Amino acid sequence: MGPVMRYQNWPVRLDAFTLDAVSRKFEWGKWDCGLAAAKCVEALTGIDACSEYYLEYSTAEGAAERLQEVSGGGLIEAFTRLLGEPLPSPRLAQRGDICIIDTPLGDAAGWCIGPQVAVVGLDGLKFASIKSAKTAWRVD
Repeated sequence: MGPVMRYQNWPVRLDAFTLDAVSRKFEWGKWDCGLAAAKCVEALTGIDACSEYYLEYSTAEGAAERLQEVSGGGLIEAFTRLLGEPLPSPRLAQRGDICIIDTPLGDAAGWCIGPQVAVVGLDGLKFASIKSAKTAWRVD
């Protein structure tokens, strides 16, 4: 799909999206890390990146299968398909950009909120240091 354009008021939208995410409950296929990160892109740009994935699975295994079916890989391939090539270094990520971090359960997608990445986890929204990002994409 390639680069997308942010709304002019994207900072307000990012703050509102993150605040809303704090109160949302994790659910595979409805509100998991990949869908939440894609919904963040939608909040900032208006581009619905979830249409091919949404509500198509209800387990971690189902999520992995759906990612493989649609993008030919995992989260990295899915976000590369949506946003183009990753940044040369994840340390270049800025507010509103999408990041992948390592977790004990594997890769997790989130969005940069400055020095941290917000990531939807099994027990709610978590925050990791941007230094833990292993891949990142610019959301222009």
